[in-house]
Amino acid sequence: MICKNSIRKNLVIIYLILFSFTVFADSSKPIVQEECKGENNKQWNDCYFYQFYNSGKIYSKVFFKSGKMEGKKFYFFENGKIQSKGSYKNGKKDGVDYRYFENGKIKSKGFYRKGNIEGKNIAYDESGNVIKEIFICEGRDTSKWSDCTGILFSHKKGIENCVFNIYMDTKIFMGINYKDVGFYVYPECEIFVGEWKNGEPQGEGEYMYWVKKNSGYSEAQYFTESLTKVSKKFNKEFE
Repeated sequence: MICKNSIRKNLVIIYLILFSFTVFADSSKPIVQEECKGENNKQWNDCYFYQFYNSGKIYSKVFFKSGKMEGKKFYFFENGKIQSKGSYKNGKKDGVDYRYFENGKIKSKGFYRKGNIEGKNIAYDESGNVIKEIFICEGRDTSKWSDCTGILFSHKKGIENCVFNIYMDTKIFMGINYKDVGFYVYPECEIFVGEWKNGEPQGEGEYMYWVKKNSGYSEAQYFTESLTKVSKKFNKEFE
């Protein structure tokens, strides 16, 4: 005679085994993320945003969470190989940033913290040899900057809203050419790039600003002078 309690125990054990197997099997499946929909990126959440070449091949890919970029962002050559990759936290570039030759070798690398580039940036040739280095001042306290290249924005809003890029290969740069390195910022943000020593700016630097044309479009302009003279001439405060 079979006991009812024994039957119940057996059924519970079978159920737990099947449940455990299901959980294990599900956890091994890749999580499929949807493509971001709509024009308002502030509403994008848990989705990927793609840009494409005319051929239909993917040009860039980035994940959005709560309306902001989060995690890795990739740019691709048309043949599908990675052209560059960087990391984002809460919408700001944060971490090591890489650019690549089409053969897969590293072309340049730098480091971002909370959207600001800082520390050593290095450019390589296709054989892996270092061909160029520049050290960007770290942090936003200029009194601590020394023996480094500083980047200042003309107001706090610029630091929060501007998209900043550095190009170690000046053959493809847009913006300021300083020490054979390209510095570019948009949309219509203004920056000053120069040298610092013992908390003080040294000599002349490069100022990038924008001028509205009759067509309604703005065009980037450049001015070479010391930070003090740039501030007085253009009535600007830099941070």
